[in-house]
Amino acid sequence: DHGGINDHGDHTLVRDCIFRDNFSGDHGAGLYIHHHSQTHAIGCLFERNVAVVKGGGAYSQSLHGAVIEQCYFRENVADLGAGMYNAELSATHIADCTFFGNFAHVGGGGVYTDVTTVTIAGCIFAENSAGIDQEGGGAGSGGSGGGGVWNTGGSAIVRDCIFTGNVASFGGGVYNIEDAATLVQDCFFIRNQAREAGGLYSLSSPAVVRRCVFQENTAENGVFAVGGGVSNYFSDSILTDCDFRGNRATLGGGGLYNEGAFPSVSRCTFRGNSSVGIENGTQGWGGAILNGYHTTVSISDCEMVGNAARSGGAIFNLIFSTVAISNCTMFANTSILEEFTYGGGGVYSYQGSNIALRNCIAWNNVPDQVGGIAIDAAHSSIQGGYAGQGNQSVAPQFVQLPAPGKDLLWNTPDDDAGDLRLMPGSPCIDAGANLAIGLTSFDVAGEPRFHDDPGTADTGVGASPMVDIGAHEFQGSSCLADFNGDGLANSQDFFDFLAAFFAVLPAADFNSDAFINSQDFFDFLAAFFSGC
Repeated sequence: DHGGINDHGDHTLVRDCIFRDNFSGDHGAGLYIHHHSQTHAIGCLFERNVAVVKGGGAYSQSLHGAVIEQCYFRENVADLGAGMYNAELSATHIADCTFFGNFAHVGGGGVYTDVTTVTIAGCIFAENSAGIDQEGGGAGSGGSGGGGVWNTGGSAIVRDCIFTGNVASFGGGVYNIEDAATLVQDCFFIRNQAREAGGLYSLSSPAVVRRCVFQENTAENGVFAVGGGVSNYFSDSILTDCDFRGNRATLGGGGLYNEGAFPSVSRCTFRGNSSVGIENGTQGWGGAILNGYHTTVSISDCEMVGNAARSGGAIFNLIFSTVAISNCTMFANTSILEEFTYGGGGVYSYQGSNIALRNCIAWNNVPDQVGGIAIDAAHSSIQGGYAGQGNQSVAPQFVQLPAPGKDLLWNTPDDDAGDLRLMPGSPCIDAGANLAIGLTSFDVAGEPRFHDDPGTADTGVGASPMVDIGAHEFQGSSCLADFNGDGLANSQDFFDFLAAFFAVLPAADFNSDAFINSQDFFDFLAAFFSGC
C-alpha cells in the first residue's frame, strides 16, 4: 500500500518523473524507498499525494544513502512528513529541493526525520503547515509542529536552507525533539508563524544553530506564546553568529526564549525584536531574550539594539534563572512604561533569579539600564552608574550611534544601523575582566579578543592583554605613534611612516587634513617622541 512506486531496487534512478494525486492508506503515497535501496531521484515533481500516516510525497527507509535532488514537493498531505518522511536510521540526502504548501496534520509539513543522519541542504521550505489543528502541548510539552522540518532524535544536518511563510503549532520553521542533535547552519528563517517558536523549536534537544538569520517570525495566539525567533526547552542548545531581526512574541522572548538546561548564546545580534504582551495583560517580557524557569544560560559577545517589551527591553530574567551575560552591548532598548510593567530597558531580573553582568555596555536604554532585583554587575559601562567593581558611567564613545530614523521605529527601511565599535580613547578599551564566564576568543564581528591598545592604560582585571568592555574588541591603537597598528610604538613605526610619506600613500596624511606635506611629518614626529 505504497502509492506510486514501491522501490526495492539497488541503484534505482528516478529522473524527471511526476508523482501526482497518488494515495496510500499507510506510508509513501508517491515514492516508497526500502532499507536496502540506494535510490537517486532527480528533477521529480511530487504533487497532491496523500498518505494517511507518513510521507505524503515520499517515504525513505534507505540505510545506504538515497538521494533526493532538485525535486519539487507541492501540496502533499500526511499525518507526519507531508512532503517527505525519513524513517528510523535512514541516511537520505535531500538537496536543492523545494517544499511548498504541504500539510501535515501532526508534524513535519515539509520533511520529517526520525532518529536519522539525514542531510537537508540548499532547500526552500515555503508556506508549509503542521499541527495547526492540534490542541495542547504548550509551555514545553510539544507534540506537534515543524512547519518546515521536524527532527526526532538522531543527528540531522540542515544547512543553506530558506524557511519562509511556514505555519505550525510549535516551530514554524524547524522542530527538534527527543534528544535531536540537529545542526542548523547558514539558514534563513523569515516570516514563519507558530503558537510557540515562530522560527525554531527545540525540546530536550542539544541543537547547534550557527550563522542563521531569524527575521520577522512570530509566536502568538498560544497559551504560552514565547520565542518569536527561537525557543529552547530543556535543551543544551548552542547558538552562535546568528542574527535576530524584527521577531515578535506575545508573552516573551521576541527573539529567543530559554527554559531549563544549559543553553549558550554567543556572537549574536538582536535588533528590533519585540514582546509587547496583550492588552490589559501582564505579558510582554524580554524584547530580545526571555530567560525562563530553571535555565542556566551564558550570553556572550552579543549586540542588542532597538528591542522593545513591556518589561526587559533587551533581556528579562524570570525566577529561578541563572544567567551570565558577558561582553554584550545593549543600546536603545525600551521597556514600555504602563500598567503591569516593571522597567529594565536593558535588563530586568525578577525575584529569585541569579544574574552576573560582566564586561557589558548598557547605554541609552529606556527608562533605565538595569531594573528589578540587584544583580552582580562588574567591569561594565552602565549609563547613570551601577554599584560593582570596575563599573563606569562615562560615555563608551561608539563610532556611530544607531538610530530608528524619522519614523522612530526599529526594523524599518530608514534605520541607521550605526557602528557600535569603540573609538580610539574609549574608556571601555582594556577595561574588562579576563575571566568573565562565557568569554570567547572572538567578538561579535569575529575579530580576536584580547587585543592590546598601547595607547590606553590597562584598567581591567587579569594579565595583559586585557579584554575590552562591550560586544566589540577595539582592533586599532589609541597610540598615534603606533603607525602600523601592531600594538607597539617603536622604530618600525618610524620607518613605516617614512615609507608611506615618500611614496605619498593616503596613510601618510597623519593629521587627516587631506594633504600630505611636511606638517604630517612634524605631527608624526611629535607623537612619536612623546611616546604616543
